[in-house]
Amino acid sequence: MASSKEYLDFILEQLSELEEITYRSMMGEYIIYYRGKIVGGIYDDRFLVKPVKSAIAYMPNAKYELPYDGAKEMLLVDDVDNKEFLTDLFNSMYDELPAPKPKKKKQLNPSLVELGNLNLKDLMKNKEIQELIQNEIKNNMMDLDKWRINNLQQILFELKQLEKNPTYVLSYPRYIIDQWEFDNPLIVKLLEYSEGIERMQSHRK
Repeated sequence: MASSKEYLDFILEQLSELEEITYRSMMGEYIIYYRGKIVGGIYDDRFLVKPVKSAIAYMPNAKYELPYDGAKEMLLVDDVDNKEFLTDLFNSMYDELPAPKPKKKKQLNPSLVELGNLNLKDLMKNKEIQELIQNEIKNNMMDLDKWRINNLQQILFELKQLEKNPTYVLSYPRYIIDQWEFDNPLIVKLLEYSEGIERMQSHRK
């Protein structure tokens, strides 16, 4: 079950005494950042934080729960109605949280760069796209998270839908760009194409 936007808004309001609180959506859940560091997240409408020593000391009776299958356990924050409690919790955890890793720019497959220079019409018809993405899945299987591989497979599915229906609206490109931090001209063009179709359809209504 994915987390609700209403619960996210509630948690953000409870954290409003803190500066530089941001979030990032991921697979229907939300990662919470404080001054650039990941503190925890919202999973199935549960507010979980990293089990660093300061958080354990601050919440000695907190339960350990899994944010999702295969992940490491995190601490469940029960007292979400108490703004002062949450503010002090985040401040106590901050120094102990790992600093964000510098972003690494992914080396693009030269063929992907060439595809990025094609116009949209030719791009959508180019059969090489499917092969390139399948190669990306195969070559990066050990480096990519499972959900990233699933999204590559989703692109393949959507490209097949585009072949059948030129006005099909792509559902994933914006999500992929936001979450991958991945400068891929192929994905950027898919996003532009999708938004162009959406604008065209909205004018028709």
